Amino acid sequence: MYCPRCGNETKENEVYCGKCGYKLPQKGAAVEQKFCLKCGAEMRKEETFCSSCGTRIGEMGPENATEVKYPHQLATVLGYVFGFLGGWLGLVFGIYLLTREHPRAKYHGKIILIVTVVMIVIWMFMWLA
Repeated sequence: MYCPRCGNETKENEVYCGKCGYKLPQKGAAVEQKFCLKCGAEMRKEETFCSSCGTRIGEMGPENATEVKYPHQLATVLGYVFGFLGGWLGLVFGIYLLTREHPRAKYHGKIILIVTVVMIVIWMFMWLA
C-alpha cells in the first residue's frame, strides 16, 4: 500500500504514514483527499495535472500510486551494476542520484556510493595481495 499524500510505501497494518504523518485510509475506505506524489500538493478530485508542479497524475488512490514512474530508474540500475563491479562509474551514478530532488533517488545514491567504495577497497586489496 502507498501513502496517497507522499507515495511512501507503507505496510497494510499501519495507521499513519511514517514519512509524512498522513492518516492512511483503512482497507475498503474511500480516499477523500488527493495529493501529488511528486511535490505533495493537495489536489481536487477532477484534476489530472498538479497545479503546483505540472505533473500528470490520474487517480491518486493508494491502489494506483505505483502508476507514477520513478524517473531515475536507469541511472539506479546502472549505478548498482557499476557499483558491484567496483568501477568508478558507480561513484558517478551514486553522486548523480544523490544530487536529485527525488527522495528515492537520494536513498539509492547513498547505497550505491557505499557499495562502490566497499567494492573498490576489496578490489584494491585483491590487486595488492
